[in-house]
Amino acid sequence: MRMCVLLFVLPLMAGELDKLSFLKGCWAGAGSFEMWMKPEAGSMLGVGRTIRNGKVVNTEFFSIAEAAEGVVLNVQLKLGGTVTPFRAKEITTSLVMFENPEHDFPQRIIYRAQSDGSLLGRIEGKSQGKERAFDYPMTRAKCD
Repeated sequence: MRMCVLLFVLPLMAGELDKLSFLKGCWAGAGSFEMWMKPEAGSMLGVGRTIRNGKVVNTEFFSIAEAAEGVVLNVQLKLGGTVTPFRAKEITTSLVMFENPEHDFPQRIIYRAQSDGSLLGRIEGKSQGKERAFDYPMTRAKCD
């Protein structure tokens, strides 16, 4: 019985993941760079890094996958580090919002395709009792 349920649910979610095609490719902005593979076989993979003063100060490894509870973004800040899951709360062909209310900060990760072809990344949530948000505007970059 459980297998029948999974076979019924997974095709429905596959369409949701395909909506995230707007993320695929390479993106750059203010010392940061992200690269996303296209959605395929129920998953997307991505990597990111931030460079300041010629040094890498942050690395991120991403996977977005279909799971029993919906579409999930897994974020790992260092290779071999802790993986933090964020569940998709909203998905359209130009926006995705992931949320993990139990995480310290951020609790929400948002990507929004802009009408000019750029991408706006945003993290937001509470930190030390105050609402905070940081925007990361990015433009298409060469993947070389």
